Amino acid sequence: MLYAITRNKSGRVDVGGIKVPVRELFREREDMLTAAIMSRLPYLSGGALNALLQQVLPESGFEFDTLKEIDYWPNFRSGVQTRVEPDVIWHFDWGCVVVEVKRPGDGAQCSSQWYRELESLPEEYRERPVLFLALGGNHQHNQTLFAPLLERLEAEEMFEPLPQLFSSDWQGFAQSVFALCQADTGLWPNTDRRVLEDILAALTLYRVEYREHHLGDLAKLTYPSLGALSLLRDWPIHVSPNNKPKLAEGLSALALSGLRMTQPVGAIADLGAPAISAENHG
Repeated sequence: MLYAITRNKSGRVDVGGIKVPVRELFREREDMLTAAIMSRLPYLSGGALNALLQQVLPESGFEFDTLKEIDYWPNFRSGVQTRVEPDVIWHFDWGCVVVEVKRPGDGAQCSSQWYRELESLPEEYRERPVLFLALGGNHQHNQTLFAPLLERLEAEEMFEPLPQLFSSDWQGFAQSVFALCQADTGLWPNTDRRVLEDILAALTLYRVEYREHHLGDLAKLTYPSLGALSLLRDWPIHVSPNNKPKLAEGLSALALSGLRMTQPVGAIADLGAPAISAENHG
């Protein structure tokens, strides 16, 4: 089903008298993203799963190679509201990881929602270590919410020990998956690579970019690919006094061959008018 959707072979459905591609409906539903990614994790070998989650949940002190069960959208009751529904809970031998998912580009997550999800966990969950992962939304903003939430949980003596809080945007998650795909290891079965590639295929539906792009690659672009220039919007590029593109510090080994400026620009921020052109000099 995933491959039919990613290749735009899933057809259309009638929505209010309008034929809408299933592919577009898939993109609109946060729960579809959750299911497409999370349902594939149990098919990874213990080694591959642990390697991935060690990147997403760094320095937690726990191993993630013994995934026992995944709960999707469990229903809990809390003192705040009658129904609370975390997106996913991963169960391990040592405890659990609660995951709240937002689509790429959905903006900031909400600490009050995190509190409700943690507060509603059954007592048997709280008797063992709990980790919380905010996956998606604005990663930097999410991190600013950690300290106030932990202070509130500590004051209410709800957990012992306190939950560990983590945040990741989808690009960072996808880059970790892609790095594992490229890893040259004979320790994991071949099926791991296929599962990881499925996860990346699902993320491409949401336009999550995980590859490193080189400026020299622009020289190879053909006309249908020029729409990809919008990816440059966030690149730290500026123009030197001699009107040649120059990279800001922090970007290393990016080729500049084949590029020339067609008009002066102070930064590649507004791509409404072409600022650069690519020439393939063979």
